[in-house]
Amino acid sequence: MEFKKTVIRTTFFALFCVAIVSCDSDSSQKQDTQNRTLNFFDLPKTEQDWYIKKDELDKYGEYFTVDSYAKNFNIDDNQSIEGSIDELKAQIRLLREKNRLLFEDNAQFMNKNWAIMTKLREQQNSFDNEKKLINAKNLEIMNDVEKQHYKNINDLTKKINEVQKENLLTIKAYEQKIVSLENQIDTYQKKLQQSALNFDDKIATSTKEERLKNSDLAQKNRYLLEQIESLKKSMAFSINDLTKQIEEKKIRENELEQSILQKEAKINDLLASHTNEILELQKKNSQDLKDLKNEIVTQKKEYFDELNLKSSEYLKLANEYENYKKDKQKEFAIFQQNLAKTYKDAEEKKVNDIKNDFLRVIVEQNATISLLNARISSMEAKFRSDLEAKDKEYAKSLQALKDKALFIEQNENRLKAEFDQNVSSFKQALKQKDVKISELNAQIQDLIKSQTDGKMIKNYEILNEDITKLKLENENLKKFSEENLQKSKELVLQKDKDMKMELDKLKEHYESIIKDLKIGDFNMTSTSSLNGKKSIDEIKCELKDNAMTKECQSKFNDLLKKYGAEATYEIIALIPEFKHIDSSQTALLSSMELRSTTSIMSLASEPLKSKFGSKLKIVYAKEIKFEKSGYGFLIRVYK
Repeated sequence: MEFKKTVIRTTFFALFCVAIVSCDSDSSQKQDTQNRTLNFFDLPKTEQDWYIKKDELDKYGEYFTVDSYAKNFNIDDNQSIEGSIDELKAQIRLLREKNRLLFEDNAQFMNKNWAIMTKLREQQNSFDNEKKLINAKNLEIMNDVEKQHYKNINDLTKKINEVQKENLLTIKAYEQKIVSLENQIDTYQKKLQQSALNFDDKIATSTKEERLKNSDLAQKNRYLLEQIESLKKSMAFSINDLTKQIEEKKIRENELEQSILQKEAKINDLLASHTNEILELQKKNSQDLKDLKNEIVTQKKEYFDELNLKSSEYLKLANEYENYKKDKQKEFAIFQQNLAKTYKDAEEKKVNDIKNDFLRVIVEQNATISLLNARISSMEAKFRSDLEAKDKEYAKSLQALKDKALFIEQNENRLKAEFDQNVSSFKQALKQKDVKISELNAQIQDLIKSQTDGKMIKNYEILNEDITKLKLENENLKKFSEENLQKSKELVLQKDKDMKMELDKLKEHYESIIKDLKIGDFNMTSTSSLNGKKSIDEIKCELKDNAMTKECQSKFNDLLKKYGAEATYEIIALIPEFKHIDSSQTALLSSMELRSTTSIMSLASEPLKSKFGSKLKIVYAKEIKFEKSGYGFLIRVYK
């Protein structure tokens, strides 16, 4: 706007000068002026200071600035107009040239602004495309990581299920050892019961003899008890006499105290009644008062002497009672010691006799127990060797699981490294964008310095708004990228944590199962064989709450009644079919009621053994059958 005002003022100034010059009638001066060539330096010094040549624009920069415009193009309206028509025409031509230069500069500004806007749009489009590519790549990486994670967990779960099936197949080999040990334990228990019966008989005979011996001691004890009762009665009589004497003495003491109190009351009454007389007599005759006081003191002394005498008699009687009581207690203690000594001697003799018999029996039992311990030690050595072999197999399988888990962890670390690398490249791209934005800001600052008119200011404001929007979008993109990165890291960490928890649960569960299998690592020995025998009948029973149902018990009893102890019975364990358990169902493992085939066979053989005893022919099958219904057993009859 200032520039337009300047042009208008200059135009009016030129027209005014032309009008003045046209009115001038001096022809000689007019002719002389037309023959001269007007240049810039012909202008007055004051006019030259108001203008600036194109060649001198470089000292202000490539374009006009606000300061240079204010300094060089500010025209004072009150200044007088000087110069001829030619000079004014020359000034107009100069102004036209300056206007043309300014128009060209403005066109250059517009072209540069348009180029900058085009460049910014291209950068924005490329930035948006890069943003979409990075988001798509991050999403693809996360999907690949998640798929690989679930695949690793599924493979590990399948491997664990295979190990579980292998363990179930090896259970039958462990359970065959139980029957022989149970039979040996039964024989040991029978021997111990027989030895206990013999020991009870010996103790009964020895106690009968001791009862006869103790009858005399009982009579002596009764006599001693009668003597003790008589002594207690005599002591009670003496104690009653002493208590009566003490009560009589207390009565006499009370009487003496009452008499003393009465005399003191009389004395106090006399003192109170004759106080005034004593005071008057004291004034008259102090000697009589002293005599009266001496008499009163003498009477008090007599009363106190009598009281002290009674107190000494009471203390003497109390000392006599205490001495008598101590003597009686000493006599009673001596009597108790003699009685305890007599009873102790009799008891020691009785205990020594029983102890000798008991030691003899213990020596016999120790000999038997040493033989049993030797047999048990040999069995334990064999059992330990088998257990060590199973421990080695378990350690190998556990090491394989650990190697698998280590491979999974290394794979996840590799994926994390790739993800971090992609994130770092994305950050580097953002830094490059920041550098470009800084360059644009520098160009904008240059444009701010070179703005000269309202149109340029408007273009600058539009450009500045676009740059602000671009910065805002860049900040939002940074925040979105950081949030996406944080969420991705949290998701990976949560997946790692969940997988480790699931692996720990599976490991603890299978370790507890293997531990239970080791604890129940016994043999079950068959008492017969099936060589040359044919199956004639069979029954199948289901177990509920680790017990046979009523229907199963009735079928079992009918089978025993029908074939009796002459037939051979084969027991086959039935277990449920195991299904594949994926990572989402690991919580079901703790709720599954897993039972060993040993417990099933023991439950089936107990009714047979209780009815027919050791004569029964039992065969424990090495095979295991799978049933959909659950745990149970199958009994086949052979002849």
